[in-house]
Order: sequence, then structure tokens, then C-alpha cells
Amino acid sequence: MDRRVFLGTLAGSALFGAPITAQAQQAGKVPRIGLIFANTPETEMTGPRPTSKIARAFLEGMRELGWVDGQNITIVRKSAEGHPDRYISLAQELVSLKMDLMVVAGSGPLTAMMQATDTIPIVSAGGLVDPVAQGLVKSLGRPGGNVTGLTIIVSTGTGSSQQSRRSRQRRRRVRCGSAYPETDAPPGHR
Repeated sequence: MDRRVFLGTLAGSALFGAPITAQAQQAGKVPRIGLIFANTPETEMTGPRPTSKIARAFLEGMRELGWVDGQNITIVRKSAEGHPDRYISLAQELVSLKMDLMVVAGSGPLTAMMQATDTIPIVSAGGLVDPVAQGLVKSLGRPGGNVTGLTIIVSTGTGSSQQSRRSRQRRRRVRCGSAYPETDAPPGHR
């Protein structure tokens, strides 16, 4: 599965499949997603084919799932453009626009969004080093509240500590899940 399908699936399943503060969609209501990026210039996030690779991958993933910005979904894109002091005001602006889902990239925008709302579902689309250590979530398996999403944890260990970690990982059971429309699920997973 490529990146844009994954990003679209993540946001799409959070918006339409997860019962986080579940409210029935009103007939004829167009779902609204708010995006906040930390550094990407807003000019690179606009239009149907933004120049920002992440924004473009998100839109293409949503499109592949049948959700097209401006047709059957509204996606409001914002960026702090490298100014951390803007995170809070951007988060408050999107909350005031009554978004159905927030997608954030980076720990700064996530922290601001968590301060701005505890009812609107928030999807972290990466950019977090260790959200547990940063105090943003309770655990990776059960983040709690209205937050879900991705994180990137990079090991800096070397030599025998890395060998030891690998052997522990082999013995440990890992719980993992994927969300597919029933027609796209791999054989044996329907």
C-alpha cells in the first residue's frame, strides 16, 4: 500500500469509521477536515494538486477512497509556516470553523490542537518523535482522548544493545491492525 492510500485511509477511517465522539452525519452535510502543518508554506498546500508532497499524498489518498475536496468533502489547509507562535491561533480558527476531523503534522500543531479541542477527533499524520515521552499521549497502543495517528520512533542504539533489542522484539507478540474496505481486504481478512 503506498503512502497516499495509507494517509487517506487513516484520515478516512478516523472520520467515517471510528466512533470517537460519534455523531450521526446529517443528511446532505459535507464533512470538513482541517489540516495543520508546522513548516510547509500554505502556497504549497493549495489547489487540487498541491506542490507539498504530504498535502498532495493526502488529497490523492482521499480521492482514491472517493472523497474529493470541494465536491463531497471540504479540506481546510493551514500552516504555521515555521512560526510556532501561530499554532494556537490556527487550531482555534479551525475549531471555530466546526471541523469534523483535524489532521496535524508535528508535535507543535498536535499540542495546540489538543489544547483547542477535546471533542473533535485529531489524527497525527507523523512528525512526532516520541509522543509518550513528550507527554502528548498515554501510550502508543491506547493514546486516549480524541487523538490517534502515526509516529516515527528511530532507534539510535548500536552494537550489542541493538542485537539485544532485536532478540527481545522477536520474542514479543505484536498487535497490529489494518483498515480496508471489505472489497479491498486481502484474502482471508474479510
